[in-house]
Amino acid sequence: MPPRTEAPPAAPSPATRRILELVLEMRLETLRIHRALYGAGRVTQDAVDEAELGVIDARHDVAELTGPAWHRARAEVLARRAESVASEAIVGHVPQDVADLAMLDVARERALAGDPSDYATTRDAVLARSAARRRALVDAGRLSEREALAADLANEGRFPRLRTGPPAPR
Repeated sequence: MPPRTEAPPAAPSPATRRILELVLEMRLETLRIHRALYGAGRVTQDAVDEAELGVIDARHDVAELTGPAWHRARAEVLARRAESVASEAIVGHVPQDVADLAMLDVARERALAGDPSDYATTRDAVLARSAARRRALVDAGRLSEREALAADLANEGRFPRLRTGPPAPR
């Protein structure tokens, strides 16, 4: 699920609100099922985390979670996912830059919540390492220039530079 930084509409119509509430109910049921399936060994923790992010975002859409609380809730789930990915990187199942990007997801959400975060300082370094890895894959003939560029652009979109400081004058 891609990161979201925008706020939901301030006051949806009653019909729209009802639809958003139904979406939340559906996502809560999906999460309940995923947790049961995880307990039975049928789905991964990643699937449960994805369902939980869906619930968090649906709660945001109906204004149950707003602003910093919404980003903190997302950061908590993303931190659990980042720990798992870091473990996979340690044993060589995924490249280290995948683990770095997962940690950057957490740092971004914490920064958006207004919590202490190293997002601004590590963003450029993590994206540069990720691009260097792709460049090595291009040089080795394992990835095309087009695929590398697409991945670089996707990461730039996934991890935007966050504006800090006072709002810009209008």
